[in-house]
Amino acid sequence: MTKKNIKDQCIERMASFKAPDLVEFVSALPKDASGKVIKISLRMLDKN
Repeated sequence: MTKKNIKDQCIERMASFKAPDLVEFVSALPKDASGKVIKISLRMLDKN
């Protein structure tokens, strides 16, 4: 899958305001000790 492919499928299947503006691939999601995704860390990745 490519970034464009993912964006195109989201636009087809979601309301336009819900479709992502940016698609990024990461090797692993940052998780805390209980296995939950650390959303703040993801936001920091976006700023870099």
